[in-house]
Amino acid sequence: MKHLNNLIKATIEDSKAPWAISEDMVDMYKQDAKDFKAILNMIKDKNYSGAKKLIQYMDTLPREGAIVAIAYDLGNS
Repeated sequence: MKHLNNLIKATIEDSKAPWAISEDMVDMYKQDAKDFKAILNMIKDKNYSGAKKLIQYMDTLPREGAIVAIAYDLGNS
């Protein structure tokens, strides 16, 4: 799950960026990273329905990021 882990790391870094702090977006990025970690753990535990449900309720941009990362990690490439 290299790509999903990279997404988690990048999102955490975004939460620490000066622009995120000045725009009051830190909590949003931290929540997205928390959701990505939960999705990763659900996939590792083979709780695919739980991961699917969490993904369905995410905002559009982080949801798309999670789906693309998972596709790269689990795809046939």
